[in-house]
Amino acid sequence: IKFKPLLVSPNEMKGKFLQLMDNEIKNHLAGKPAWVKMKINHITEPKMVQKIYETVEAGVKVEALVRGNCRARQLLTC
Repeated sequence: IKFKPLLVSPNEMKGKFLQLMDNEIKNHLAGKPAWVKMKINHITEPKMVQKIYETVEAGVKVEALVRGNCRARQLLTC
């Protein structure tokens, strides 16, 4: 089964999220509309937390619906 519109964990999700956040940083720096909105169970993986910090520091609005643990809560609109 291949899920094109979905990011299926654990195989695709982390890498795709990192790529999508990089794209939004580039959009923001180019003066284009940029934001990240996600629904996720946990945000505890160090690379994801670091990328969220980087994205917010670049000026991109990040909104997240986190059902479990979140190590970046102070940065997010949850």
